[in-house]
Amino acid sequence: MDEVSLDKRNERDTDAFVDHLAPLLQEQRWLAERIADARPFTSVRMLHKALFNEVMDAGDRRRCDLIAAHDGVLPTEGDAPAIEDREDEAEDLLAKPWSKLAADYRSRFGFDFVLASPPSEETKLRLVLEERMANTEADERLAALREISEITFERLEAAFRIREKTDAEA
Repeated sequence: MDEVSLDKRNERDTDAFVDHLAPLLQEQRWLAERIADARPFTSVRMLHKALFNEVMDAGDRRRCDLIAAHDGVLPTEGDAPAIEDREDEAEDLLAKPWSKLAADYRSRFGFDFVLASPPSEETKLRLVLEERMANTEADERLAALREISEITFERLEAAFRIREKTDAEA
């Protein structure tokens, strides 16, 4: 991506604006296209708010597509974080292999487990997953969208932070 500030990105034509944002949105071009006419955005926070207002106004199919476009965070067996001391109530959950946990989650909700800031310890990640598995399908879609919102904000902030500072210094 070229280094262009948010102000300069606002001034670009719609195609260039969409092209810049699409990679930050898991290539969900429809989302960038739907907010392009709302420019100019004076801050990353305003851009983020516009994006997720649009997500919430979109139909279920679009929201599900956005969730499905995100990679899950559950590790494969060889990539699993270290297990801390086992507690009795966590024994059943810890006994299941990651592949089974991922398959159970996907079977229940139809998409991979999305988490903006996964804990580094296996037990904690498994407990978060167990808690989320207790959600209804609608509640889990909302939980996944909240996580995606956080991921997207971090991506937007990273994409524009250096560019805004560089342009201000120039």
